[in-house]
Amino acid sequence: MPIGILDASYITGIRTGAAGAIGAKYLARADSRNFVLVGSGNQALFQIAAMGTLFPGLRKITVVNVRTPDHAARFTAALPRMLADQFGLDLAGVTLAASGDLEAALSDADIVVTATPSKTPLVRKDWVRPGTHFSCMGADMAGKQELESALLAGARIFADDLEHCIAAGEMEIPLKQGVISQGDIAGEIGDLILGKVPGRQREDEITIYDSTGMALLDIAAAKAALALAEEKNLGTVVTL
Repeated sequence: MPIGILDASYITGIRTGAAGAIGAKYLARADSRNFVLVGSGNQALFQIAAMGTLFPGLRKITVVNVRTPDHAARFTAALPRMLADQFGLDLAGVTLAASGDLEAALSDADIVVTATPSKTPLVRKDWVRPGTHFSCMGADMAGKQELESALLAGARIFADDLEHCIAAGEMEIPLKQGVISQGDIAGEIGDLILGKVPGRQREDEITIYDSTGMALLDIAAAKAALALAEEKNLGTVVTL
C-alpha cells in the first residue's frame, strides 16, 4: 500500500545532493577545505547544502559555469539566503566564489562535484592536483562525459551501481575507449561504506565516485522524509 505522496523532483534533488557528499565523505582527504562545484543548475543548491552539512570544515566553495559565468555569479550571490531559508544552513566563515575559469578553480580544489549535462569532457587531467576527489553526478545517460578519459587512468574509482555506470555513467566512454578496464573499478559505494573494499589508499591519489543515480535512493530519501514529517506532524493525512 502507498504510505505517502511526495514531490518527486525535490526528493531526487535531495538524494542526488546527498549522494555527491557521501562519495566525498568516504573518499576525499580528511583535511579537505576547498570545494568546487562544476555547474550552477538545478542540482547546485542541493550539492552545496549536502556538502556543507557533511564538511563543516570547508573554507571555500567555488561555483563554476564555463558557458555562462554570469549565471554562476547570480546563483552564488543568492546562495546564503537559499541555504538559510531551505536548509537552515549558515556557511558563515566560508568564502563563496563564482567563476567561468575551470582550470583556475581546480588549481586548489580538494573536492569537486561535476553536475552538468555535458557530452564533451570539461575537466582535463593536467588541471587536477594530486589528492583531489571527484563526485561525478552529471553523466547519467549514455554519451555524457564530464571528465577527460585520461583522468580515470590510475584513479581509484567507485560506482553507485556498477552495471548502470558501465552502461551510462562517467566510466562508460573511458571503458569503451580502452583507457580503463572493468578490473580498474575498485567497487561499489555500498561495499566501501560497509568496509568490504578499501577506499582512498594514498593522500595523493585521485578518487572518483561515479553516481548515475538509482530509484532505490529516491525511495530511501522519501522514506526518511515521510518519517520526519510524521515525527514533526507535518503534511496532510488522507485516505488513499
